[in-house]
Formats: sequence, structure tokens, C-alpha cells
Amino acid sequence: MNVRIVSLEEQLKVKDKHLETLKKELEKVPDPLELADIKARFEERQTLLEEKDKRINSLTREVENLNKEVESTGSGP
Repeated sequence: MNVRIVSLEEQLKVKDKHLETLKKELEKVPDPLELADIKARFEERQTLLEEKDKRINSLTREVENLNKEVESTGSGP
């Protein structure tokens, strides 16, 4: 019976160590709510960057068109 108790105690120690290892691994995993918040902020920033790029392209085209108008009126009569 003593051997069986010792064996069970050893098994408990092994399981406790395994539980501690799993707890440490869980601590490393990011919080799902935090990840969702980060993803939402990232998507908002992506949208803002896309809008900014579109505006820059629009303004660039406008400047190019104005430059062409100036060149065409400047070489007139």
C-alpha cells in the first residue's frame, strides 16, 4: 500500500509540474479581447491611410492638370 501511495504522490507531482507549465503558457497567450481591440484599431488606421493616399493622388492629379493649363496659357500669343 505504501508503494501505491508513493506512486500516486509522484504522479501528483508530475501533474502539478505539467499544470504549472500550462499556466505559464497561458500567460503568454494574448487576451482575445485585447487582440480584437488591436485589430479594430489597425483596420481603422488602414482605412485612414487608404483615404489619405486617395486624397494625395487626387491632389497630385489636380496639380498636374493646373500645371498643364499654366503651360498651355503661358505659351500663347
